[in-house]
Amino acid sequence: MDHINVFELKKLLDENADFQLIDCRETHEYEYSHIPGAINHPRFLIRRGEYGEMKKDKKIVLYCLSNINCPEIRDLMLANGFKEVRCLEKGLADWIDEIDPEMDFYL
Repeated sequence: MDHINVFELKKLLDENADFQLIDCRETHEYEYSHIPGAINHPRFLIRRGEYGEMKKDKKIVLYCLSNINCPEIRDLMLANGFKEVRCLEKGLADWIDEIDPEMDFYL
């Protein structure tokens, strides 16, 4: 499965599941707003092969604003040895619409 929806993600977070939540937007976007518990790792770093705190053997959920960039980044990570990388369907925008409507997002 390539994607996860916001309700599945919320359940994982509520259950303190063992996974990494990665916000692949630029740092200034992340600093403006992000899903609690997310680690910021901009996609340009991933494209350069820099993975920072990400663990290749750990489950990863990746998100951006609307999921436009996630499939490319997920496929790149999988091609570079990551075992399980899923994208958040509809990205942060859907998280805000469905889970946390008080949160602003950076445009």
